[in-house]
Amino acid sequence: MALLLTLGFCLMADAATGNDGKNYSVFQVILLSKNLRLTTDERFAWVVIWSKGFGRWLQLVVPVIVSLSFVLNSTEEKKTEHRYFLYSRENRFRYVFSKVTGAAFSAGLIFAISYLAFGLILLAFFPVNGKYEAGIKEYLDRVYGNGNIPIYMLKVFLGSFMYGIYACCFTIFLSIFISDRYVLLSIPVLFQYAVDVSIQKFWMKHMFSKYADAILALNMSNIIRAFSNKYWWYEFAGVWLLLILVGIVYYLWVKKEAKP
Repeated sequence: MALLLTLGFCLMADAATGNDGKNYSVFQVILLSKNLRLTTDERFAWVVIWSKGFGRWLQLVVPVIVSLSFVLNSTEEKKTEHRYFLYSRENRFRYVFSKVTGAAFSAGLIFAISYLAFGLILLAFFPVNGKYEAGIKEYLDRVYGNGNIPIYMLKVFLGSFMYGIYACCFTIFLSIFISDRYVLLSIPVLFQYAVDVSIQKFWMKHMFSKYADAILALNMSNIIRAFSNKYWWYEFAGVWLLLILVGIVYYLWVKKEAKP
């Protein structure tokens, strides 16, 4: 289900704008690929189309896609109060650690595998950097860092894995206090949208300052192109710090809630 949802939103993302001013989705560009001058227009390079797939609609629904299975299990556990039995049988730190890391790593893998599958599908329709003339190839390599396809795919896989973890962090945090699955699946979407818009506006306000690159690194959607920003470690460290903070809050809550 997660794979199909991710592929669906990737294919619906805007990939190019035609001479008529009309926006064409990734799916439409795929259908037209045989009639396009693929190796003379860098807009149709494989790396460019792959990056376009991570559009605003996919960014909006990623928290739902990666958190769905965790939310269903968490809400059922709260409804049956089975957690009190687990509190008495398990070490509380181990219980929280398994819950948080299990949810985070499964979310990361779900999105990373789904987004990688999308990239592999695109390889059948669009040319890689090496198919372009020297000037365009140099530009694509500089912007996307695609000197080696397997290495580039590994970087994107790691980046999308980290983004999947980031996307589920707020859901995990809310699940500590909330047992309604619909609330857990809707509020993180609104929260992530608000965060992304706020960071984008803040960056636009300071885009000519010396801190512009550092501010841009706070926009976690850039983590998909892992290592392409000189402040990439801000993004990676930020995700792990956020996950640790969620884990600490979860542990304190369980310690308070657990029966003696």
